[in-house]
Order: sequence, then structure tokens, then C-alpha cells
Amino acid sequence: LTYHLPLVDSWLQDERVHVLASPDARLNFVADLPDIVWAWLLGGVGAGFHLVVLAQAIGGILAVGATIGLARQAGLSRSAALLAGALLLGMANVVVQFTAAQTDLFATGIFAASFFLWVAALRRGECSWLGAMGAGMALAAKGTVFYMGPSALLWVAWFAWQHRVNWAVWRQTLLAGVLGIGLFALPAFLRNHQAYGGFLGPAAWVKKHHQGFDSVSGQLHKLDWNLTSSLAQDLAPNSQPEPLRSLSLRLAQGLVRRLPDKDPYTLDQMDRKGALDSILQRAEPDADAVSFGGGQV
Repeated sequence: LTYHLPLVDSWLQDERVHVLASPDARLNFVADLPDIVWAWLLGGVGAGFHLVVLAQAIGGILAVGATIGLARQAGLSRSAALLAGALLLGMANVVVQFTAAQTDLFATGIFAASFFLWVAALRRGECSWLGAMGAGMALAAKGTVFYMGPSALLWVAWFAWQHRVNWAVWRQTLLAGVLGIGLFALPAFLRNHQAYGGFLGPAAWVKKHHQGFDSVSGQLHKLDWNLTSSLAQDLAPNSQPEPLRSLSLRLAQGLVRRLPDKDPYTLDQMDRKGALDSILQRAEPDADAVSFGGGQV
């Protein structure tokens, strides 16, 4: 609501996609493929933003479908694969976003579907143009997809080792991936470079969102504290069966006590420890807490 919808509104009024003259740089440098889709959805209606949730819903459907497909590719039975999809759909931080004006499910669905299509084609000894191009589309949908790159490349390397294909297939796959990045992600990167001198956006904003990455100790601290925060949230008593809630609360609180009182790497000096303590003390689940987390960066 802070920057996606105002951007779309301005594009529709000006009848073009462009950089806005705004003091809030987030209106311009964030990944904008979802905004373009939203503008397309809203262009045919007279007023209101109700249709933007369709993009999230479609992304959610793709994510659930890809989960089922990947489960089948992994050798699970049909019923077990359907259960895997149901588990994803039932997650509190997934189901609430099916009708939210956010971009998380949109990017997740594209990435998951493209990965599934690539794996299925690889096992047939073929190239999936949609799968390879979808990786570029996912990058254009949300900048945080960039951080999934190392893990994704490890999985690609593993599957490539397990299922050998000839160089012609890999050449087509790489070409499709480059085309996907060029068609969907590159235009926004070029606009950022032209407007701010950097492909990712203003240097100050890039530094703000990557505090700690300039040193090995900072990276290790961020990894430790982020994993600790994630595990503590996973143990939140509201997400556990009744007999396990007391134990899970004690375990989660023990993890939170390991976190520093002041975290120099959180965005806008967010109180990571205090936010997690607040979540653990809630008497019932909170949609915002389960959707957007408690102080992770």
C-alpha cells in the first residue's frame, strides 16, 4: 500500500510506465513486474483496486500446484503429493496472502512453477523454455529472489548431475534463462541505473538493506540471528498442538534469549528480540505476525 499501489495509480493516470518524481525512492527501484500486472488488471475498470488480488491468487495457485508437482517428481504418491500442497495452502503466512495486495505469492508461484517445469523437462532430457524464462520473470517480480540464487544453483547442479543431458539442451536452457532476464528483469535494472546510477537502486538504500554484508563477521551474525529468529517463530505455541505448547514456548523463549538486545543489522533498527517476545506472548495467532514475521531481515 505504501509504494506499489501509488505507483500503479500514477502509471495509469500518465498512461505509461516511468520513474516518478517522488522523495520515496521505493516507488521506483523495487521489482515492478507485479505492478505492471496490476496496472493491466486495473486498466479495464473504472475505479478501485479490488482486482490486484488476482495476481496474488494466481501466484498462490501456481505455488501450490508446483509443490504437488515437485512432490510427485520426488517420488511421492498422489495422496502424499496432494497433502504436501494442502500443507502449503494451510500455512498461516500463505493462505492470508491469497487476497492481499502484496507481491510475495506472485513471485513465489512464478519461481516454484518455473522450477517444476525445468525439473520435469530435465528428467525427459528436454529443455523447458517456460521454466528457464520463468526464472527471469521471478527475478523481475521480487528482488529477494536474488538471494535464493545460491540455493537454487545448488539444486540445479544436483539435478544436472543426477540427470545428464547433452550440451544442446543446456544451451537452449541458458538461452531461455538469459531471454527471461532480458525481457522481464533487465528493463527495471536499466531504469534504476539511469535514474540512480546503480542497477539495484540508490546506493544509500542498497546499503541500508544489506547491513552486515560488508564483513565476514557481519554475515555470520546475520545468518545466526536470522536462523535463530526463524526457529523461534516456528516454535511459537499458537502453531503447536495443545500438549506441546508449554514446551515449545520454553524452547522458543530460550532461543530468543540468545539474541542480542541491540541488533545493528535490522532494517530501521527494528527491535528483533522485542518483536519475537511480543509474538510468543500472544494469546492467539495474529495475521500480521504470521504473514510478515517478527524482526527477521
